[in-house]
Amino acid sequence: MTELNFNGNQITSIPTEIGQLTALTNLDFYDNQIKSIPTEIGELTALIQLYLDHNQIKSIPKEIGQLTALTGLYFSVNKIKSIPTEILQLTALTQLNFDENKIKSIPTEIGQLTALTNLDFYDNQIKSIPPEIGQLTALTYLDFTANEIKSIPTEIGKLTALRYLDFNSNQITSIPTEIGELTALTQLYFDDNLKTSMPTEIGQLTALTYLLPCRSFSHRQYRGSWIQKNSEFARPSRVKALTRAWP
Repeated sequence: MTELNFNGNQITSIPTEIGQLTALTNLDFYDNQIKSIPTEIGELTALIQLYLDHNQIKSIPKEIGQLTALTGLYFSVNKIKSIPTEILQLTALTQLNFDENKIKSIPTEIGQLTALTNLDFYDNQIKSIPPEIGQLTALTYLDFTANEIKSIPTEIGKLTALRYLDFNSNQITSIPTEIGELTALTQLYFDDNLKTSMPTEIGQLTALTYLLPCRSFSHRQYRGSWIQKNSEFARPSRVKALTRAWP
């Protein structure tokens, strides 16, 4: 058995025996009522995709760092408060989703995940972004919507592959001029912040199709539709969920 799908049930716990299924490459517990992850998850070293989104998980065991083959790891819509540094050793990851949790800080080791193309921290309690974010030069999608961020590190300008960048609903007072170096951007959002002006370097972003810099606009319809049109940024079930959540 290489794939196991428990998507959309009412499962409350994962049995420790899961660790015996060492041939698994795809494990899906999306949309259940799971509260904890057994340490035996670390035995599944062949896993490529692990879906634990839409549950009630509060913490992540450090053994998850043993899953070095993972390319996709999904923890969206849980109750997670911190990211174990062991996750940041999973250098094969291309997609890492922590949206709608209770995370307050991002470890500096995030810079080790240089293969990432999709990083989602939408709706957490993050107050600052480590400068090491600038090492993630493969990123094409980066979402920090609805956090408590006050400033953006200048290293953001190194993410020249970015196509979607969202800082809506934070506490940002100024935007670094380095934002003008992100010439691949097609969507950029700074709605609902404390800033008073946009840097002139924004004018260098000639690929932009959506720019929402003011409170008077809403980007909600665009977040769902953009991901839907760019399917590499979300699994099909999440596309449907986003479309519903962002009418």
